[in-house]
Amino acid sequence: MATGEDPDIGFAQMLIRCKCCPNKAELFCRSCDVNVCRNCVALHTLSLPQEHVVIKYSAKFDVYPKPCCPKHLEQKCNLHCQVCDIPVCTECIASGEHVRHEMQKVSENQKAKEGVVVEEIKFLEEKLVPEYQRITELIKEDIDELPARSSNLKSEILEQGKELCSAVERVINKRLSEIDAMENKNLAELQKTMSEFENRLAVILEIIRKNKEILQFRQTDITNSQSHFNKLSQLPPRRKCLPGRFEAKPVNDEKVPSLFGKLHPSSVKAITEDKAVKRITKELSFLQCYQRELLDRPEIIATTDIKIKEPCLVSCLGNNEAWISGCRGNMTRVDNEGSVLETVITKSGGYPGGLAVTSDGNLLYTDFANKTICRVRNGKVDVLIHTEGHPSGICVTSSGDILVALYETEVSIARYTGTSKIQDISYGETKRALIENDDIWLRKTENRNGDICVSDLNSKAVVILSQEGKAKSIYVKATNPHCITTDSVGHILVSDNLQNCVHILDSHGAGLSIINNCLLNVPVGVSVDSDDRLWVVERDSGKLKIIKYMK
Repeated sequence: MATGEDPDIGFAQMLIRCKCCPNKAELFCRSCDVNVCRNCVALHTLSLPQEHVVIKYSAKFDVYPKPCCPKHLEQKCNLHCQVCDIPVCTECIASGEHVRHEMQKVSENQKAKEGVVVEEIKFLEEKLVPEYQRITELIKEDIDELPARSSNLKSEILEQGKELCSAVERVINKRLSEIDAMENKNLAELQKTMSEFENRLAVILEIIRKNKEILQFRQTDITNSQSHFNKLSQLPPRRKCLPGRFEAKPVNDEKVPSLFGKLHPSSVKAITEDKAVKRITKELSFLQCYQRELLDRPEIIATTDIKIKEPCLVSCLGNNEAWISGCRGNMTRVDNEGSVLETVITKSGGYPGGLAVTSDGNLLYTDFANKTICRVRNGKVDVLIHTEGHPSGICVTSSGDILVALYETEVSIARYTGTSKIQDISYGETKRALIENDDIWLRKTENRNGDICVSDLNSKAVVILSQEGKAKSIYVKATNPHCITTDSVGHILVSDNLQNCVHILDSHGAGLSIINNCLLNVPVGVSVDSDDRLWVVERDSGKLKIIKYMK
């Protein structure tokens, strides 16, 4: 009989029969997807050589089976201790061992860990496996080319040897022996390297298989599953054979050994700057960071009166300082207690359209009136770039490029390397106007995955673009999206000064949470410091609030 019966049917459930006999099925084998009774379960599990996961039939429809308590094996656990990272039963709670510990439902914990397993499988299959396979193929090509390289060297030496005749035969033999020795040594090292990558690849494939098995049968030991990212965070050193080179000299019978020529030996070296290593390290770092969770209720760490009239923008500098701009042309550097450390004025006297801090701690701002991007360094303001349009929102990318929104006859985003524009992203070619042309105050930032995140106040949307400028997603649940920032995990945070909140999106632009419990009063500028704390300036109250929103 089919095994997909509805557990809520009631009387119909009484008709569910054992696979092997007419008795009522009280158990369910997840491994074989069949119903069995208690009398036949022993025969069923012995009939096949595989391991069987047998559960009560009533638990057949549980998405996440309840695990046994590690201390009280006869008890099932409904809760998971977040502090101890173990499932706990009622006896554990009654014992007082977990007093004041944060608890989570077992199903929620297992769902979160299942997500980690799914992400791990996806990462291993899509990122690690192709890179290992690619590197293994390159090493194989190196091995295949090694005899030909050696053969070419031998040919050069033999040609030189013919001219030297018998007087240099001993030298020829010596050089040939050196090449053979080099080839054997290089071959051994390359084969060892290929073996290391093949062995590591086999381990990865085995992890994928086990993880898929966990997901397929939803075994209770998913609770104890551990991530393998740390073990696989570094690739074995990849070695590449550098070909030897023969340097011939004119023949001189009296100086045959010295004039025969010098053989530059080949070698196998580790490639420390391999792009694959950088790509995998970046992806691993992103996945490990992404496991950080948001707080259910964000907390205000500090509230200070920054004494700036109608503050608008904020850009963090480290973890305890930030630049804040007001309604006029003043820009003030303050600490987390609101103390003024430095003040500068824009060259035009108008308020800046965007603020950004470079990796070396200098401030960049856009001067809309003068069509310039200026730099503040050691208290002095210098013009860095003359833009073709009126600039507004600005950010500095992880590679050091500058992204700036420009407005002339339409809105575009320009990318500068140094002072040279290398990219111009326009929206005229898209089917719908993602960024409305009559709104010049565009805020934007770059996410850690390279996406360009734009807060478009005019169209009331947050737009996620690829590095090439192609739209990836649009978030429209913000009533009045104002300023935008990202954190180390890849969250996108957008201030909404009509709803008095901050929207938190994931790296793909999907809504995750809303910070609406911190009594925000017309929040405008937002920025995240190096400790992943959110700095928010309120326009009407003139206050700066520092908020913790991640665990």
